[in-house]
Amino acid sequence: MILDGIKATGVVSFYDVSGKLLDSNNTVLTLGKEWIAQRCTGQMTSLVTHMTVGTGTSAVTLLDTGLGAEIARVALAQAGAVNPSNKTVIRYEASFAEGVGVGPLTEAGLFTAAVGGVCVARTVFPVKNKGADDIFTVVWEITIN
Repeated sequence: MILDGIKATGVVSFYDVSGKLLDSNNTVLTLGKEWIAQRCTGQMTSLVTHMTVGTGTSAVTLLDTGLGAEIARVALAQAGAVNPSNKTVIRYEASFAEGVGVGPLTEAGLFTAAVGGVCVARTVFPVKNKGADDIFTVVWEITIN
């Protein structure tokens, strides 16, 4: 008997104009795993289109449906791309411009809509303060392994 399992794991990287601020492991949530399975079978047509940041500090659980305290949601630069050097990696990128998502950031998420939608993945991390003049770029990679 052959047993095979697929996992969805990844890393979220935060950058400001001076370079990388931190890497944080992400968790693909139960709803995210269901979304992936439904996308593979054509039962789901929505894409991951938005990224959020927030100030919640509760630990990630597989049953999370959103952030603890979302403060900003922005559209992705593009709705996901396969990494050309590793085709098992999906890459999402978004920028939080000046004045957007200002505060002591401690969590982030990937969503399928500008409002509501499926929270596919969530991460929590040590406080990164975003000032009113700061621009944060977030690169979120999910590896199917």
